[in-house]
Amino acid sequence: TLVWTVTVTVAKNTAAAISAFTLAGQSSSTINAPNKSISVVMPYGATVSSLVGTFTYSTGATINVGATAQVSGTNANDFTNPVVYTVLAEDGTTSNNWTVTVTIAKNQATDITAFSLTGQTSSSIDAVNKSIAVSMPYLPSVNNLIGSFTLSNGAILKVGPITQGSGTTTNDFSSPVVYTVVADTGTKTQNWTVTVTVAKNTATEITAFSLAGQTSSSIDNANKTIAVIMPTGSSTSNLVGTFTVSGGATVKIGTTAQISATTANDYTSPVVYTVLAEDGTTTQNWTVSVAIATYIGTINETAINMYPNPATNGFYIYVGDETSTLSIFNLSGSVLLTQQITGKTYINVSTLHPGIYIVKANGLTGKLVKN
Repeated sequence: TLVWTVTVTVAKNTAAAISAFTLAGQSSSTINAPNKSISVVMPYGATVSSLVGTFTYSTGATINVGATAQVSGTNANDFTNPVVYTVLAEDGTTSNNWTVTVTIAKNQATDITAFSLTGQTSSSIDAVNKSIAVSMPYLPSVNNLIGSFTLSNGAILKVGPITQGSGTTTNDFSSPVVYTVVADTGTKTQNWTVTVTVAKNTATEITAFSLAGQTSSSIDNANKTIAVIMPTGSSTSNLVGTFTVSGGATVKIGTTAQISATTANDYTSPVVYTVLAEDGTTTQNWTVSVAIATYIGTINETAINMYPNPATNGFYIYVGDETSTLSIFNLSGSVLLTQQITGKTYINVSTLHPGIYIVKANGLTGKLVKN
């Protein structure tokens, strides 16, 4: 008999493939075997400068990044740029380069993290209900206010079709305004409702006042008084006042509500108007005094030389070179100022209230308007 020995030699594996690849914390990964490429998506905000890959590759092969041998689940690499993994087959000659490209997912957040309106008193964000409450001091109108805001990274903000610029774009906040946050992805959106509350007005001003048929009226804001001059011979027992008051305020005389250009009152004695502010608590009394103009004489505005007229602090007057007495009257005929003048003379009227005055000098009579 003869004994024959059979020896089997198995060829070395020539495969140089990566069959599985993941990075710690990834969202997803895809292997494209024909192109020898691997795409990995990391969540928004991830740092990719030191990530550890876990992989499976052909039996018997070795794998390197550059000159550094790679061990699955151990070696960290910087994936800021694509990383090339070189797989050397078991046969020691066959190799393939596999390129791993990492992208960071777009931000899906749709938050408004800060919001304010120019001139506001306060603002608060309710992240649960996606609402923003803004308190403003009293304003006559809130139809042209500018919002400043901070959003999730990469997001944009719109009101309807109009893209908003923080600190730039105006909106009408008379009614709640819906801001739509569009995430960095361009597809996810979230509506936020901004509601503005305006404080009640505390002002109690009378900003304009007149009586039917008056000659003039002037308001002294400091002393809360109003002086009205009626023409000579006028009756003051039943006059109708026309007035303007602070926004939202109401007016009474005693217990009687006053309506501008409607309610008549007896001005034989001073009348006290009480202004109640919009806030319902703040009040201010204004005293209206009516005087009847006294006839002073015929005014000839071209015969008396005064300038500037209207005057603010003073004016120059010339009625001849001789010395004469100048007198200034209010429209009720009361003398407010007398002064000796000779030739061109400067008259200081800075202490007079704004209004119309009568100037008499050297037999001439003129009208002065004081600003």
